[in-house]
Amino acid sequence: MLQIVDGEKRLPARILEKRLRALRTLYAIVHLSLTDRFNLVQDVLAKDPFYDLELLLHDDELLYIECLAPGSWYITLWSKVRSSYHSILQTVSIVSVRGREALLKKLEAEARLKELDVEEKEFEIFTQKADYGLNLMDRLSSDSAKTALRDRVEEALGNFLLLEPHSVEVQNAKKRLLDEKDKA
Repeated sequence: MLQIVDGEKRLPARILEKRLRALRTLYAIVHLSLTDRFNLVQDVLAKDPFYDLELLLHDDELLYIECLAPGSWYITLWSKVRSSYHSILQTVSIVSVRGREALLKKLEAEARLKELDVEEKEFEIFTQKADYGLNLMDRLSSDSAKTALRDRVEEALGNFLLLEPHSVEVQNAKKRLLDEKDKA
C-alpha cells in the first residue's frame, strides 16, 4: 500500500493524474532495469524523450491499482508476475521514506510466515539496491539518452512528490535511483 496524497480530502484530478503518471514512469524504469531490459529505455529516449516508458512493459508486468482505500488516498499496488513485486517495492522505497517503513513491516510479517533465512537475504539484497541505486546511468552509452533519462526521472519524481524538480527531496530520490554520486 502507498499513500498517493498526504492529508488532502479533495484534490484536483490533474494532481492525481500527474502523480499516477509519475509513479508509472518510475516503476517502468525500475522494472526494465531489474529485468535486464534497460537498453530499451536508451533506444526510445534517444528517439523521443517524452515516450511513455510503460509501453515497453508486457501486459502482465504492468503496475495495477488493486484498490483505493475508502476515505483516504492509500492505494494498493499489484502486478501479475512475481518479478514485478520487487520492482514495486523498489519504486515505493525510492519515492517515499514511509515506503521504506511500510516495506520493512511487510517483510517482517512475511518473515513470520516464511522461512526466515530466505526473507532476510531478499531484504538485504533489496535494501542494498535501494540504498546504493541501480547504476542506471552507467548502462547508457548515449549522452543524449543519459540527459533524457535524468530529466525524465527528475520530472517524474518532482511530479510524484509534488515538489520542485531541484528540491533536496527530488534530488536525493533521483540520486538513489540513478546512483549519481556527484550530480545530486
